[in-house]
Amino acid sequence: MSKFETESMELTKVCQKLSETIQQAILQSSGAEDQQKRFVVKDADVEITHDIKWTREAIGNVLENALKYAYEDSQIEISVDRLISYTRISIKNCGKTISKEELPQLFAKYYRGSQYRNTIEGFGIGLYLTKLICEAQGGYVLADSQAEQTTISLFLQN
Repeated sequence: MSKFETESMELTKVCQKLSETIQQAILQSSGAEDQQKRFVVKDADVEITHDIKWTREAIGNVLENALKYAYEDSQIEISVDRLISYTRISIKNCGKTISKEELPQLFAKYYRGSQYRNTIEGFGIGLYLTKLICEAQGGYVLADSQAEQTTISLFLQN
């Protein structure tokens, strides 16, 4: 984390389909086969240049959060959209909504949502690290949460 914060992390970018990186992140994050079945991947055959190891870590952090905070046995949808300058990886889960007041803090270091601080394990660094990884590759992250659906979107440069 500190290497990303000081911008001294060296990335190894290669051209690969995001579907491969996403599948690796699913395997790394979910563990049990029954959890893996919860993920639905759409339109991920987009090929872009990215650091596989760290992008897998970023996606994995979001997937782990989705598993933790989604309703039990609900599906988690991962979709990829190639835009003009960026490729968006969106991860959507159904669960309790994050308040509009808390959304801007979601990617802050050590931040934990107020309704989960004492009930769900975590240190509040996963989404912060995800943000740093995307930024190190010239991208960014966004979050939206309404009507019991939360979407975290990772944007990587094309």
